[in-house]
Amino acid sequence: MSTAQGTKRRLRESNDKAAKVKRSTRSPIDDGGNDDSTKRINVDSIENRSGYGSLVRILSRVYGDQVAFYMSDKGGNASPDEARAQVFGDDFTAERWLAHFHALREMPADEISFADLLVLNANSPEVAQGMWELIKREARREFESGHVAADAVKAEFSFRDAWERARYLGVRESFCREWRPKGGIELSMIDAIAQAWLQLQFWTNKAVERSQLEHREMNPEFAHNPRRSH
Repeated sequence: MSTAQGTKRRLRESNDKAAKVKRSTRSPIDDGGNDDSTKRINVDSIENRSGYGSLVRILSRVYGDQVAFYMSDKGGNASPDEARAQVFGDDFTAERWLAHFHALREMPADEISFADLLVLNANSPEVAQGMWELIKREARREFESGHVAADAVKAEFSFRDAWERARYLGVRESFCREWRPKGGIELSMIDAIAQAWLQLQFWTNKAVERSQLEHREMNPEFAHNPRRSH
């Protein structure tokens, strides 16, 4: 088998893998037994095409923005043809596309950009759509597991970040066990309650600390500042 035939065969196999998206992780939401963790979505289905149309519009804007940049002064004043070539590269071959595809499979989902999906879409819209569905599924898992809300309340510079994350998730899981949320709306409500509860603890602690500090003397210059007399 020649190199070209082997590459085409691998591309067909990659397309076949991306043709059906398998949801392999069970959602923490109590959906009353309606578990769709093993549901497969065909790329030709109405459900999938509704999402794919949105992806095409996004990728069209990304492509237009990139071409416009390369044609601008900052991008080098390239011609339209030169700008289009720079978006994908002069040596955009099947081998390069396949290497890009395998590289994306090893990347964290939150590091894959629409520019990466644009390259996939150029050779196989089905693979690009399959990758997009995987990214959205991972984003849903992050929301349902509480990490999206936990990021909002984490300390930016903390040497106890693991403990702070665990403390938030512990509160959230305790609320979930009692409330048994049945969907994303109820999960978001629990996140809001958990965030508010932790904020209450934080500011209560600050209030107690400040109540125990010695009174500070007012600076005489500040006390006699004429601008403060109003």
